[in-house]
Amino acid sequence: LSEEWEEYTPEYAAKEAQIDADQIVRVARMIGKAGSKLSTHVWRGASIGNLGGWQVSRTLHLLNVLTGSVGTEGGTSPSAWNKFHPEFFDKPPGPDAWNELAWPKEYTLNHYEMSQILPHLIKDGRGSMDVYFTRVFNPVWTYPDGFSWIEMLSDTEKVGCHIALTPTWNETAFFADYVLPMGHASERHDINSYETQSGVWIAFRQPVLREKARRDGKDVEFTYEVNPGEVWEEDEFWIELSWRIDKDDDLGIRKHFMSPYRDGEKINVDEYYQYIFEHTNGLPETAEKEGLSPLEYMRKFGAYMVDPEVYVKNEDAVSDDSMNGATFKENGQIEKDGNIVGIQVDGKNFSGFPTPSKRQEIYSQTMVDFGYPEHATPGYRIKSHVHPDEMDTIKNDCVLLPNFRLPTHIHSRSANAKWLTEIAHKNPIWIHTKDAKRLGVDNGDLLKITTEIGWFVDKVWVTEAIKPGVVACSHHIGR
Repeated sequence: LSEEWEEYTPEYAAKEAQIDADQIVRVARMIGKAGSKLSTHVWRGASIGNLGGWQVSRTLHLLNVLTGSVGTEGGTSPSAWNKFHPEFFDKPPGPDAWNELAWPKEYTLNHYEMSQILPHLIKDGRGSMDVYFTRVFNPVWTYPDGFSWIEMLSDTEKVGCHIALTPTWNETAFFADYVLPMGHASERHDINSYETQSGVWIAFRQPVLREKARRDGKDVEFTYEVNPGEVWEEDEFWIELSWRIDKDDDLGIRKHFMSPYRDGEKINVDEYYQYIFEHTNGLPETAEKEGLSPLEYMRKFGAYMVDPEVYVKNEDAVSDDSMNGATFKENGQIEKDGNIVGIQVDGKNFSGFPTPSKRQEIYSQTMVDFGYPEHATPGYRIKSHVHPDEMDTIKNDCVLLPNFRLPTHIHSRSANAKWLTEIAHKNPIWIHTKDAKRLGVDNGDLLKITTEIGWFVDKVWVTEAIKPGVVACSHHIGR
């Protein structure tokens, strides 16, 4: 590894970061001193919308591996360790065919479906959709290629029926065949679990007026009966839709929405969450102490701490069930039914990390298997499309930052909050004073920004709150 990364010296890093090498060394010493208590975090930033950006999170995580701070107190844990994963009453199989509109061949290692380029895939003639649901999704407004979405949604040959599930009227809903109002947080059920701390917790969101009606002794079958505007509860909507689509029970859909408590009957929303809470570790026992069922407990208290502290789960022992019939590979991996279920180290059987090999994969066989051996280890081998070497200052080339957020506008989630719009209702181009002087522009002047896919004209805001060589336009109040 020393040979693999020998070129990445403090001087090399300083040149790339455009700072002094002493700063690089000082930060490195701080990281080394932190040891097992090094906490790192990637939330998009340079890792998103940036050529080679996927290596940013990988190289940052390498620091945790080198300092032994993965899953330790004060360190950085795999997100899956601190998020509750419920057990459902039914586990339907995955699709039996590959959907290239969701997972196109060009993106062999994408972690999520490539929905953001859907109109372009369809425009290429790769397929069409009979029915398309957009759920709390407004690409016509949010995405820079919004007009491509308008073209797709307006063409019945490409999208036969567009159904917009949305809590608020929006630009994408304008191009829908059906607009189905969704409930806000106080009008629907949901379970929450976030990686906020070292523990694992679960919270229960429930429709306020439905719960009030229940406490008042009223019998409510569907939440829309008490919701403002008769808005449907989303869980109930999908349950009801499944039985209507498979009304003759010959499509294999209805069987996945059967009640686990009433044989042959359709599940209802109370039973859906009842099953989850009854199968949450420790919750039934805690509820019993209160004289309540697990569902009643969550209705009353709203949250439950499943595990107050989660560290070094990689050292958990492999379960007896997983070990039964398992075999050992020469590299210490424990294999069962073709899957790696653990790792043996110094004669002890550990569950390992949530990776294919159960190890921290400095060397990724997955990268090799998919045809990228040059990226088997973390590195800085891809020059970003906005690298300084790619910028021609004579032609006024600069880095455009179009995807940052103002604190008063949380992406498009607050688009309908008129009070926030009163606070911030302009969307200027941010430009550093040095660049503004070089271009001869001042506050309020117009600039034309041209990219590979288009251009726009906007007023400028001259500020030192942005790096020279970078211009920015937040994704709020118009695109």
